[in-house]
Amino acid sequence: MPVDSPCTKLFCAHTGDLVLAGLPDDLHFVLALHEGSAIGMATGQAIATGQPALAGYPFWRRRVAPSARPGR
Repeated sequence: MPVDSPCTKLFCAHTGDLVLAGLPDDLHFVLALHEGSAIGMATGQAIATGQPALAGYPFWRRRVAPSARPGR
């Protein structure tokens, strides 16, 4: 993140040691109970401050058993 970024908080629903280890001192980590809550808090901060906000959202490819796939 650029040094002159207006973002001061990172809203996440997971701690992720790699994320926390690399945070700059002026960026505060806010732990949420769920990804939806993290997105909601970041949205609320962006609306309240008029500045961009950061939300961490884990994404992965869900693996589905072959028998559960449609058309099989």
